[in-house]
Amino acid sequence: SAKVHVYPPFPVAPEPWPVIQHTVLFSRAWKPYIRGYLILQVILNLTAMACFWLPPHCGERISLGITALLAAVASDLVV
Repeated sequence: SAKVHVYPPFPVAPEPWPVIQHTVLFSRAWKPYIRGYLILQVILNLTAMACFWLPPHCGERISLGITALLAAVASDLVV
């Protein structure tokens, strides 16, 4: 939108001077952030919690949790 304002004259200029003010609105698309960031974090956190569903004597239990945690931190640093 645009508005026209007419200001009073300066002492050195006898005529009033018009000024046009513009209002510009920007909006950010939120869907790419949901797809690229939030869904990735949910999947990585579910994968990290999946290590608690594995039996305690399983050797890959700790490595699964650490790998999922490092992947979540790395994706936080990238975004």
